[in-house]
Amino acid sequence: MFQTIYRAFLYYRLSKEDDLEVSRKNSAQKIKDESNSITNQRGLAHNFLQNHRDILLVDEFSDDGYTGLDYERPGFQKMMAQIKKEKINCLIVKDFSRLGRDYLENCRYIERIFPQMGIRFISINDGYDSAAERMPSDHIIVPFKNLMNETYSRDTSVKIRSHMLVKREEGDFIAPFAVYGYKKDRENTNLLIPDPYASKVVAEIFCMKIKGMSQKGIADHLNDQGILPPLEYKAYTGSRFRTSFKRKDKPEWSENMIARILSNRVYTGVVEQGKVKKVNYKTNRRKSVPRKEWIVCNDKHQPVVDKFVFDIVQHLLETDTRVAPGREVLYPFSGLLYCADCKMPMIRKRDKQGAKEYIYYICSSWKNNGGCSSHRINEKVLSEAVLATLQMYMNVILDLEQALSKLNCDQISKYKMEQIQQESELVHESEKRVKQSARGLYEDFKGGILNEEEYREFQTLYRTEERNLKTKAKSLQKKLDSFAINAKTQISRINWFKQHGGIAELDRAILALLIRDIKISDGHSLTITFNCRDEFEDSIKRIKGEVGEHGKKE
Repeated sequence: MFQTIYRAFLYYRLSKEDDLEVSRKNSAQKIKDESNSITNQRGLAHNFLQNHRDILLVDEFSDDGYTGLDYERPGFQKMMAQIKKEKINCLIVKDFSRLGRDYLENCRYIERIFPQMGIRFISINDGYDSAAERMPSDHIIVPFKNLMNETYSRDTSVKIRSHMLVKREEGDFIAPFAVYGYKKDRENTNLLIPDPYASKVVAEIFCMKIKGMSQKGIADHLNDQGILPPLEYKAYTGSRFRTSFKRKDKPEWSENMIARILSNRVYTGVVEQGKVKKVNYKTNRRKSVPRKEWIVCNDKHQPVVDKFVFDIVQHLLETDTRVAPGREVLYPFSGLLYCADCKMPMIRKRDKQGAKEYIYYICSSWKNNGGCSSHRINEKVLSEAVLATLQMYMNVILDLEQALSKLNCDQISKYKMEQIQQESELVHESEKRVKQSARGLYEDFKGGILNEEEYREFQTLYRTEERNLKTKAKSLQKKLDSFAINAKTQISRINWFKQHGGIAELDRAILALLIRDIKISDGHSLTITFNCRDEFEDSIKRIKGEVGEHGKKE
């Protein structure tokens, strides 16, 4: 009797969910997950072929690390393209879930697409063969199994999201690849540590921005120095990476690369996560999350840029400045001068009278439409006035440093932290009592001590109190974390100013670091807003107040 010979493709798939779940399951379940590996799927399929001589193997396709809810998998799409060319008439998988985990899509392929294309479909472990005589129960079992596979995928997605949320809230870095300037700790892959070489490049990028260089100027400088851009550096060092950006034939730094580095808070020791989320478990489509909903954890790794410097750079990025043609850096006062009356920027002008050259600043509003007075001020006069004021300002900072040095900040911090910890312990004890009382409510209701109305009323009260206590506990923890670093942060910042003291002449870096803006009034009157002076003075008042409170306690 003539026997039909089938030409077959074998298809294997291992999902990201399978991979992630392995680390969270017991040994018995790990064995089950191992059975889903590409190697084991291949072994099972080849054993099946040995017992079915009417099927000839033509080719094998696989997708490793792709969710079963995504039918745009590269291996799957390549296989379907070959099937459409009528290369084969049989497809074999280990089970329905290897084909996919979307109930409707799986049923569409099994019930409609494959039959229309004349494809014999075999799912080995499910005992399903479309060429065999179908039992009435198959019309229920096949859709039911596909529905269960989709349910498994949904449940797994929920578990993974919950697991990842906990890790994000604890400040663990869960992205697959480290940002340029860092690498992952070998012993703790959720911890970033500075890359000895790349971190210095990042610090230099911030330094160049402070000195007045534009993003393009910084990129050109790095290219001239032959410094590899991020992707090429990672490839050179053998680091794992993946990118959605198109790689150029000639690797080079760009303005956008510099801008991304200058605006990334990770370089200050901050971990910002949860910036995007999947629309649902069935698709890889993602949407942006509002900034206020991001999960932000401070001081989770060693910074490569001081937070003070980072904040100054953010202010500079927001300021509309441009480098003059033929120059590599900004003029010292660029983006810092404003008219005190109309609040518009002052602009730099140059005037030659014979061999002499005069440089001065005027109100841009007056120049453009005469809407204000000129507020003209000579650059030399301005520089001398600002330098003298800066020297006075540095003396104020040093006075604050002397005041701080007289305070036992470590002792104060310890005392204050103990206070907060004691308060936190009282809150946790209250939480325990509320939970215990809530557990006893149902017994009192069953025992007739409480009627239904009283039971529900007490239940609502306990739930409200428990919610309030949890909110208070979180608030105290944030307060504790904040205070633990506040005094030392201020001292560190003051020490930074001490290192840059003794200003003899002005340059762009000094002005950008110390001055927020300068307002010019008629008559050469200046109003200078300094960076951080108010913070320093507030810190002194706060710490002095805590010293007084500490002294009273003793």
